Amino acid sequence: MLDAFGFFDTEEEHGAVLREAARILATGARLMLKVVNGGLILDAFRETDREERDGMVISVSNTLAIDPPRMTQRISVSGPRGEGEYERRQRLYRVEELCAALVHAGFAIVGVFAGPDGAAFEPTASPTIWIVGQRSSAV
Repeated sequence: MLDAFGFFDTEEEHGAVLREAARILATGARLMLKVVNGGLILDAFRETDREERDGMVISVSNTLAIDPPRMTQRISVSGPRGEGEYERRQRLYRVEELCAALVHAGFAIVGVFAGPDGAAFEPTASPTIWIVGQRSSAV
């Protein structure tokens, strides 16, 4: 699951997705998740961001709920190709929290990486968490 996990509305939904993945995978099969490194965002939270790219102006307003950590982003885009606004809500996971959720669902942690190349994950520097879990026999 690349950039697809963390966008459900409730903790129950996140847990249900992991449990269902464990249920349908054969013993020994692996699941890979890629999510944003929530620890980086939480440790250096910014309420606003602005970026200009190819004539486009992207403005982001962030709000944060703490328990569990969820960020809501209101994103506004304007430029020569038009204007638009949208909202994105995301559950922010620290690496240890994500590992615990996978173990709870029935996976053994095989590895945690900074990217698809297998680079070492650094909690204070890696923008993404790539985690591989292997379905254990006790699901």
